[in-house]
Amino acid sequence: MEIMISNKINKMFFQVFVSRTIKKFVPDIPFFIISGVGKGSLIYGRSGNLSYILGTHEKKYIELFAKSIKKNMVVYDIGAHIGYFSLIASKRTEEEGAVYAFEPFPRNYEYIKKHIRLNKCKNITAFLMAILDRVYKTKFSETGDHSMGKVSKNGKIFVKVFSIDFLLKKGIIFPLDIVKIDVEGDEYLVLKGMKQTLNKYKPNIFLEAHSKYLARRCISYLKLNYNYSVEDIDKENITYPHKLIFRMLKK
Repeated sequence: MEIMISNKINKMFFQVFVSRTIKKFVPDIPFFIISGVGKGSLIYGRSGNLSYILGTHEKKYIELFAKSIKKNMVVYDIGAHIGYFSLIASKRTEEEGAVYAFEPFPRNYEYIKKHIRLNKCKNITAFLMAILDRVYKTKFSETGDHSMGKVSKNGKIFVKVFSIDFLLKKGIIFPLDIVKIDVEGDEYLVLKGMKQTLNKYKPNIFLEAHSKYLARRCISYLKLNYNYSVEDIDKENITYPHKLIFRMLKK
């Protein structure tokens, strides 16, 4: 068992190392995504992982995400990074739908705007903000290869924080059908800031849990309070993060 876990961890770190090393030599010009559900969309070479361009990034998870989106739907992309999921959602909802991309890191936010213009996506609206459980200002710190980060009191970037319930109440965004949440460990707080939204609109939720504790907390919260079922895409993996899909059970 220990050898199996060690091998999986080593493989994961090797893939990240290779991707980041190769990315240094990739020019920051538009590339077509060459396979998968995002095939044909354009993204900048250094905006994200090389797997984005190859169309292999989180392949099964993204395929399930895309399959769940229909024409005219409204999709929230919370922790949108460079807008990869948003581009896929934009294609699936078509012009009659709407996609809201929420990203607090200015570097990534600028790439989202570039990708919106590059792909002529009229149905994506990008917001430079963090989404959590309330409205306030805080700090944001970079992690990894300077393309990701998280809310942290030790951060150097000041960000505005809002809750989904607040944005909906103010009429800033339309009610949703689907939400994707990946906020580097603060996913539970995002859900706490969606109490009224979950009760009223009952969206499907695609959530990346960055620890076993966080996964259990989110699963328990949604099952007990909102009658959601859960599918763990990564249930065979010992290591985290795990990608979880929540759907409202019919009463």
